[in-house]
Amino acid sequence: MTEASIIVAICALVVSVASLAASIYFSWCARDHNRRSVRPLPFVLQSDFEDRIAVVIRNNGTGPLILKKAEARNSTNSRSGHLIDLIPDPPPELVFTNFNRVHQIRAIRPGDQVDLLDLAVGESDRRAAAYRDELRRALGNMTVELTYTDIYDTCFPVYAIKLAWFHRHCDASA
Repeated sequence: MTEASIIVAICALVVSVASLAASIYFSWCARDHNRRSVRPLPFVLQSDFEDRIAVVIRNNGTGPLILKKAEARNSTNSRSGHLIDLIPDPPPELVFTNFNRVHQIRAIRPGDQVDLLDLAVGESDRRAAAYRDELRRALGNMTVELTYTDIYDTCFPVYAIKLAWFHRHCDASA
């Protein structure tokens, strides 16, 4: 074997090892990018209008949100559970447009939402308006906590938000 062929063989070995290292590194980068590009981003929407009260879980991320648990906590009496179970009972003629108890693992697509509570209120109905105000006072004392993962089963910190937005209508002395 000549000296030139040994140099060519060593160079070929170095190039192949370098290309193997580069392909391993870039495949790791692509895997990391793929994981980051499908990340869920939970948001709890607090709709408080004269004709509608709603608490909605929305996925504002780029990947599916796997909701493991949605729990509400009442700061006044330390009760916890499903949001619908912690609020005052509505008058008999008033029904919720939609509500959910999250009993099982649920996937929320990007841009999609799940209503925890949705109540349409007739503005001319005095009993419905009185219940709406009672509901605002009750919801303002609640904190919603979401336990969720992404499609890769990555654990995220518990997303917790106090529903204080509903107290903006309440009198400061009350």
